[in-house]
Amino acid sequence: MSHLIVALWLYDTGELAASPMPTRPEVFVHRNVGKFPAVMRDMALGHEGKGDVLSALITAEWFGNDSAFRGWGSAQAFNARMLARHGRREEARDAARVALAGSPWQGRPVGVVRSRLNPS
Repeated sequence: MSHLIVALWLYDTGELAASPMPTRPEVFVHRNVGKFPAVMRDMALGHEGKGDVLSALITAEWFGNDSAFRGWGSAQAFNARMLARHGRREEARDAARVALAGSPWQGRPVGVVRSRLNPS
């Protein structure tokens, strides 16, 4: 309940509709609230969904290399999957290696790690 009160206090009704991108709530949240992994992924997937592969790849790489997510392999793993989907296998391999090297995957079964990073 307290989260709702804080959210209502921070958000003015109609603020999204009056923003420069009223149909892109993920961009609004990123610009006005902060960086969240789900929002960063949604921005990249939004570009991909519109057929703008270059913007999708740039956003995925930006997410993967953002210092706010350093030490969390999910950002680099997302970047690796995005690269692989668009035929950039060598770059995807390198991003997957970064995800494994710089994140707390220790103690997880190798099959689980591979399935998370598998671009198929």
